[in-house]
Order: sequence, then structure tokens, then C-alpha cells
Amino acid sequence: MNIALQEWELIPAAPSNSSGDSVTFNISNTGRFGHALEVSGNGTHGHSATNCGGSTTTMTVGFEFSGTYRILCPIPGHEGVGMVGEITVDGSNPARASDAYIGIPLMRISPRSGSTVPSTNQDVSVRLHDFTLNPDAIGGANVTGEGNWELTLDGTVVDTWGTTSITLENLAEGEHTISASLRNNDG
Repeated sequence: MNIALQEWELIPAAPSNSSGDSVTFNISNTGRFGHALEVSGNGTHGHSATNCGGSTTTMTVGFEFSGTYRILCPIPGHEGVGMVGEITVDGSNPARASDAYIGIPLMRISPRSGSTVPSTNQDVSVRLHDFTLNPDAIGGANVTGEGNWELTLDGTVVDTWGTTSITLENLAEGEHTISASLRNNDG
């Protein structure tokens, strides 16, 4: 399946195929900036390498279930300006009921590794797939596919969060290591 990535759209934005198929995406970046392709839904997740403008790559994704899958450019900010769409997968093999968790949790943290922080304050955000943050359940009973995330700064746990973004304040100048991990409700 051919798909083009450019500022600020996916072409086509609404492709389709059949359940049970594995699809090889022929991804071409026809724009100027780096872009990537991410496919998720119904327990499936695929992520291509980031391509520079004018370059190409491929990614193969298996679509076990019929239904709707989300496609987007995962580069921070690109989804919000229009690089998002859906793949419709035809067939008679729907995913399990929504209360049956089948996905593999995935978390992407921003800033990316190696980023330079321009001030003493740094916004940190996470994007999640197949995992739901629930700040009201921290410390409560575990629910499959639900919980919170723990932020570590320079090897020390800062706190546990149930929201997608926080701001670290009063950082000392120099290099820092920021990491995050998904946590069950009971920690």
C-alpha cells in the first residue's frame, strides 16, 4: 500500500484492506520535514522509522481483525495539524469486545533522547497506545490496560502521574536523564 507523508497530511488519509492480511506500507516522505507512520488499533501497533524529506521506507503490519485502525505521524505536533487518518479493515473477524484488553501498551515520551533543554523548566509529555491513564485510580485496584506513569529524573523518582503532561521546574543547567515507565494503579 503506497502512502505519502507531507506537511500536514497523509495521502491517502483513509485507505482500506481486508482482515487477515499483512500489508506492506511503501512510505514516501514528499515533504520537507522528518515524518514517520504509525498504525494502531484492535491490538495492533506498527511504527516506521523517521524519514527525512524526499526519502522512502517500508513497514509491514498484520491486520488480524476487521474494524478501524488509526494512522498518524507520531512526530510531536504533526498529528494535531492534520497528519492523522484511519484505515478501514473489511471482513467478518471483529476485535473482541472493548472490555477485553488485547493490546500491548506503548508509551512515547517527549522530549526525545538527546534533546537540549533551553531553560530551567521543561515540559514532559507522554503519548499512549492501548493504555489509559486514570488519576483517580492511583493506589486503587489494578485494571488491565489502565494505570499511571512514573517519571524519573537523573535516576531519582520524581512522582507518579495520571495526566499526559507535566512541567519540571528549576532544573540545574547541564545534562539530565529523564525516563518514564507505565505503572499499574497499585504502583
